[in-house]
Amino acid sequence: TPDTVGALAADHLRQCGVPATLHQLRHTFATEAARVPGADPWSVAALMGHQQLDTTMLYVSLAGRDTAPMVAAMYDDAA
Repeated sequence: TPDTVGALAADHLRQCGVPATLHQLRHTFATEAARVPGADPWSVAALMGHQQLDTTMLYVSLAGRDTAPMVAAMYDDAA
């Protein structure tokens, strides 16, 4: 069952010294994929197996993301 797989994986991760669950690793994967230069949310959604972009965005953390270069590129003539 999914619960059994989750429990076995959690035990294995703990034995390897990884203080995370599979679900936490999934969040990390989504966040790191979204931070790749040129990545778009639809590609991340496809990698995650999500049908809805809203679901993917629940997984992606934007904390610590430097958005200044994106804004500067949008308005490069303002500088």
